[in-house]
Amino acid sequence: MSQREVIWDSINYLIDDMPGDKYEQLVELIRSLDSLKATFTVIAGKWDDQERNCKYCEDFDTLAQAIEAYDKVSGYPWAFIEYQGRVLELWDKGAHPLR
Repeated sequence: MSQREVIWDSINYLIDDMPGDKYEQLVELIRSLDSLKATFTVIAGKWDDQERNCKYCEDFDTLAQAIEAYDKVSGYPWAFIEYQGRVLELWDKGAHPLR
């Protein structure tokens, strides 16, 4: 679970049953969330009985870092980079969609 997901889970927990003293904790969590950089998540794995078995999942601050990690795990049957809920499509080095 990414740091961003942990923070949002904590916020949702506090909102569900929020006594007055929890308000300050909620404000701090929201400030923490706002201070996070954009996160690129690299996820890779294999298939086990037609179900995804995630073997690698890590967050990165930059796309360059995520691509470097993706290149290392791209040998798995499935691998992708996710950014803000979208999956980025990567082409092999040297391949160009318009050539």
